[in-house]
Amino acid sequence: MLQRLRATVGSTPTRLVSALVTLVVAGTSYGLTGYGGASDAHSDVAMMRSGGRPFTVDAQTLYTKLSDADASASAEFVATGAQQVALRKQHDADMSAAAASLTKVIAESHPMSPDIEPLVADLSRYQGMVMAARLRNPTVHTAEATSPAAASRWMHNTLLPAAPDVYGAETGRLSMQGRDAATYPYYGVGLGIATIAFLLLVQWYLTRRTRRRLNIGLGAATLLIAGALIYQNVAWAGLQQHLRSVQAIANQTTTLLTARVDARGATSDEALALMPGGATEFEADFDLAMTALVGPDGRADTLAAVEREATDPGVRTATGRAIADLRAWRTVDADLQHSEDAGDHTTAVDAVVGPASSASDALDRDLGAAIASANQAFVRESRAAAGDIQPVGIVVVIITLFALVGLSVGIMRRHSEYR
Repeated sequence: MLQRLRATVGSTPTRLVSALVTLVVAGTSYGLTGYGGASDAHSDVAMMRSGGRPFTVDAQTLYTKLSDADASASAEFVATGAQQVALRKQHDADMSAAAASLTKVIAESHPMSPDIEPLVADLSRYQGMVMAARLRNPTVHTAEATSPAAASRWMHNTLLPAAPDVYGAETGRLSMQGRDAATYPYYGVGLGIATIAFLLLVQWYLTRRTRRRLNIGLGAATLLIAGALIYQNVAWAGLQQHLRSVQAIANQTTTLLTARVDARGATSDEALALMPGGATEFEADFDLAMTALVGPDGRADTLAAVEREATDPGVRTATGRAIADLRAWRTVDADLQHSEDAGDHTTAVDAVVGPASSASDALDRDLGAAIASANQAFVRESRAAAGDIQPVGIVVVIITLFALVGLSVGIMRRHSEYR
C-alpha cells in the first residue's frame, strides 16, 4: 500500500498535476500583484493630479497676493495724488484675492493644516493696521511713519512666513505621493521571474521524460509572462521618468515663488526706505532681498539655474525675461539711490512709483508667467505619468490569463498521454 502511494506520488502524471497547480497559483499571484501595484501607483498619481495640485496653486496665489498687497501698501504711503489712489485700489484688490485664496485653501485642506488658522486672524490684523496707517498718514509729508512700517513688519514677520508653511506642507504631501507611485514593484516582478523559472524547469523535465524538445503551450506561456514583465518594467521606467520631471518642476516652482515674494518684499522695502526714519532699516532689508535674488556676485545664480535646468520652454523663456527685468530694476534703483543721496527726495519718490515700480512689476509678471508655465508642465507630466501606469494592471492580467491557458493546455496534453 505504501509502495503504491509512493509510486503514485512519484509518477509523471502526478508531478504534472502538481506542476500545473503550482504554475496556476504562481501565475495568478503574479497577475493579481501586478494589477494591485499598478492600481496603487495610478491612484497615487491621480491624487497628486486632481487632489493636491489645486491646493498648491491656491497656496501660491495666497503667498504672492500677500506680498503684492504689502508692496502696494508701502508704495501707497510714499505716493501722492492719483498714484496714491491707484495703489490703494491695487492693495485692496490684492487683499481680496488673498482672502479668496485663503478661503479655497481652508476648503481644500483635509485635514486642515495647523498653519492655516492663525493666518485668518493675522490677515484681519494686518488689514486693520493698514487702515489705521491710512488715517494717520494720508501723504508722504506726514511725520507719522511708524504705522506703515509696523504694517509691513507684521506682513514680513508673521503673514509671509506662515503662507509658505501652508504651501510647503502640501508640496511635501505631493512629493510623498510621487515617491509612493514610483516605488518599484519588487513583489510582482519577483513572482513573474519565479513563474518563468518554474515554467523553464517544467519544460526541462518534460524534455527529459518525453524526448520532445518543445512544448508549444509552455513555451507560449513563458514568452507571454516574459513579455508582461518587460512591458511592466518599461511602463515603470516611463512612470519614474515623468515623476522625476514632476519633482524637478515642483522644485523650480518653489524657487520661482520664493524669488517672486522676495522681489515684492524688496519693492516694499524700496518704498518704505524713503519714509522719514526708514532709510537705515529698510535699505538694509532691500539689500538683503536683492542679494537673495541676484546672489553675492550679481549674476542671479538661482534664477539662472532655473533657466538652465528647465525642460519646459515656457519656464525657460519667462525666467530669462525675469533675469533681464531684475537687472533693469537694479539700474533704476541705483539712479534712485543717487537722487536720494543728493537730497532730491521728490525725484527719488517719483522713481519709486514710476520706473522702479514698472521694473518690479515686469519682474513680477515674468516670474508669474514662469510659475504658470511650471504649473502647466506639472499637469502635463503628471498626466503622462498616469498614462504610463494606468493600463499596466489590466494588460498584465490579460497576458497572465492567456499564459495560464497556454501552460494548462501544454501540461494537460502531456498528462493525457499517460492515461
